Amino acid sequence: MLLAISVTISALLFGDFLLACDLPAEVVASSALSVGIAPVELETEEPGTWSMAAIDFHTGEIGIVGASCTNNVQGIGEIIPGVGIVVVQGMSSDEARELGLKLLMDGKSPATIVEAMRAKRFEPENQQYAVVSVKADQAPATYTGKETDTWHGAVTGRGVSVQGNSLVSEAVVMNTFAVF
Repeated sequence: MLLAISVTISALLFGDFLLACDLPAEVVASSALSVGIAPVELETEEPGTWSMAAIDFHTGEIGIVGASCTNNVQGIGEIIPGVGIVVVQGMSSDEARELGLKLLMDGKSPATIVEAMRAKRFEPENQQYAVVSVKADQAPATYTGKETDTWHGAVTGRGVSVQGNSLVSEAVVMNTFAVF
């Protein structure tokens, strides 16, 4: 699978996925090695931001993997153990993310949460949102603002959402989804 990113990122190789980190390489390496995960450095000249938020309903594991064309990969999303995931990327809004996390904790559905995060005060047309709940009967919800760059979009399935923007094509999103 070809991943298109425009900055050097530190990442953790976890199984078949790379977990991107906004930390110095030496911190990632020492932290990763202490738990038996191999640190990886990636560098390319292609632009792009993408992420996958997924829940394994058999094991209860929750995770986010992604890459960003900014220096803040860590800010892509947050996990609430036992509850779900909120992703805010593009021109990421901490306020939109915090609202999403609060509503997720309050038991709101992913669709309701994404709708609330689309409030004008968060400038949603410059952002991309995804919410995935541990409640198997609640479909993941996404929104991609019209002003995110080049190719942008998302694909969802039961317990998984893959979204990207500023990509050269939809291949990153579709290939990531297919691997899951």
